[in-house]
Amino acid sequence: MNIYHFENNKCNGKLKLFFFFFLFFIILFVSDKKMEYKLYVSFSSINSLIFLFCVAIFLILIKGKVYTDAITYLLLLRLGVYLVPLLYIENVENYWGNYLAVIASFVGYFIATQTHKIEISRIINKIASLYFIVLCIQVVYTYIQIITKYGKLDVGILKYYLVVPVGSSNYIAAIILPFLVFFYMSNISTFHKYILIGLGLLTLVVIQSKNAIIIVIVLAAFSVIKKYLGSIRNRSNINKHLKIISFLPIFIFLLIVSYLGTEFFLNKWYMGMDLNNSSIYEIINALSSNRLEVYSNEFIRWNQHLFFGNGLSYSLGQMRSHNWIIDLLVQSGIFGFLIFILAIFIWLKSIVGYLSKDNFIKSIFSLVLVILIQGLGEVTLFTNTIDILFWFMLGTSVSQKNYLKRNSEVVHEPK
Repeated sequence: MNIYHFENNKCNGKLKLFFFFFLFFIILFVSDKKMEYKLYVSFSSINSLIFLFCVAIFLILIKGKVYTDAITYLLLLRLGVYLVPLLYIENVENYWGNYLAVIASFVGYFIATQTHKIEISRIINKIASLYFIVLCIQVVYTYIQIITKYGKLDVGILKYYLVVPVGSSNYIAAIILPFLVFFYMSNISTFHKYILIGLGLLTLVVIQSKNAIIIVIVLAAFSVIKKYLGSIRNRSNINKHLKIISFLPIFIFLLIVSYLGTEFFLNKWYMGMDLNNSSIYEIINALSSNRLEVYSNEFIRWNQHLFFGNGLSYSLGQMRSHNWIIDLLVQSGIFGFLIFILAIFIWLKSIVGYLSKDNFIKSIFSLVLVILIQGLGEVTLFTNTIDILFWFMLGTSVSQKNYLKRNSEVVHEPK
């Protein structure tokens, strides 16, 4: 059941923009890590985020009017579920640092869903665009610094040095790619869109993230096929069999690209593995950076505590699975998994009717979808930065839906 007050003034909208602006500022310019990139404030990003959370929630609560829905309560319940493993696990190292991502999920969603009376989509697009450009410049600038200082490096060594305040190479790609798709779907000028997409693609090439590059290729292929099939379907003068035959060249082309692309990645990152002389398991394991072996170990860990998981502590040398579904099961068990999936389902059900009505909501849906897809092969969700961006954008789509619904009710209100 929704509890909200439409009489809220414009402060909630301004507060969300304030929060979004300073959230990105902390993500991009505050860090206590040592790195090649020098243009940042040397301070704890975690302490900065906690301070921002406290200020934003305080400003909301003093108004005495808040919006809550089923997802808000599920995220609150999730805060409790992640505390249960503390009752039986021995290793609690870094537990509270990782727990901040769970808090960030709730805070990001809670702040974003507060009722607003002003149009915020354009301003959020502008803020996101500004910081997207800054992040891309940071990465390219750092890459040039590294190449100038050390010369040409192997991919693994380059990724080790390619660190900016937001994180290291693959984690940067896990932010760049979702926002790349967000801008592609957004209702912004064509020139603006091409600049952002071009800069984003350049950054992904510099980062050399296999996962991100493969997803870009798949999405581009899907977009081309969709447009091609749409043009063929609209030609009434071509019979059904010719339409099917006309698709074969694209299908063959995609097979060739897939084969050559797989060979390229195997040769570039895994020292001469051959597509023709290796088993399917070896190829998948290689392309996924030995993920299959990690998956097996993580499922063994999950089996130790099926219902509430093993919590958020990881021993020295212990790897995350790089798959959000497995991480979710291992960390919070069946209960945590069901809470997360139910929250996503409720969100999807609430905004699905607006995907064709509002481009901003459609853009956020695309961003969320890409994060979930990319998270099947990378560490994305359940980290501070991506969790707060994920749930803030998801909550913003709910708030935008309520804004549109309220305006529609006002327009149709009998005089």
